[in-house]
Amino acid sequence: MSRQNKQGYYLILLPLFLMVFGQIMSKMGSSYESLFNVFVVLGYAALLLRGLVWLFILKRLPVSFAYPMMSLSFVLILVASYFVFGEAITLYKLLGSLLIIAGVIFTSLGGFKGEGS
Repeated sequence: MSRQNKQGYYLILLPLFLMVFGQIMSKMGSSYESLFNVFVVLGYAALLLRGLVWLFILKRLPVSFAYPMMSLSFVLILVASYFVFGEAITLYKLLGSLLIIAGVIFTSLGGFKGEGS
């Protein structure tokens, strides 16, 4: 694996956490009367930065590997909403999250065979 690919592996976590942060901030900001508040601005700034980091990652990793990793944001947002907003984690949400995690594991097992530039 090239050094560029290793950087991509580590960087894949950054857009995940920026996505979670952006969504949590947006939710917090939605409770205010004015939709232009510090939480909404922080949320959209995080989502914009996530998009820029995502382009950087796509230069280093195959999209068929990187994109499935982004589905972990569903799981992370579920956990964050539990701790930040006290939202319930039901059995179905837990089972769905486990299926997502299993799907990411299976898709990542393919590695970088047939990797393009």
